[in-house]
Amino acid sequence: MALQTVDVTKYADDDNKLKEIFKDKTGRDGTVYDWQTGRNPQVRGPYKETFALIIKHNSGDGTVKIFKEDTNLKTYQTYSESNDGVTMIFLGPTYYCWWLADAKVKCII
Repeated sequence: MALQTVDVTKYADDDNKLKEIFKDKTGRDGTVYDWQTGRNPQVRGPYKETFALIIKHNSGDGTVKIFKEDTNLKTYQTYSESNDGVTMIFLGPTYYCWWLADAKVKCII
């Protein structure tokens, strides 16, 4: 199953626009949480409803993994010299994610 993603590079620090995109895709209001990193693994999900993970690809050396139940669907590597932008990924009720090191993410729940 393909993950639904949106390039949000130009809105990365505009929480109101991120909430608007989230509502357009899910039909719900969400709360945007500040940028987070973690030397130890940070985990979000699974939740009862769809949530969004926002990855800043040039945030430093780190890893973000997306799972559906026990299956690793996608792994993102972040690097400080990356030319990639910022991606919003929508994760359904049986999905969860974790990230570690200098990977920088926001969540909308």
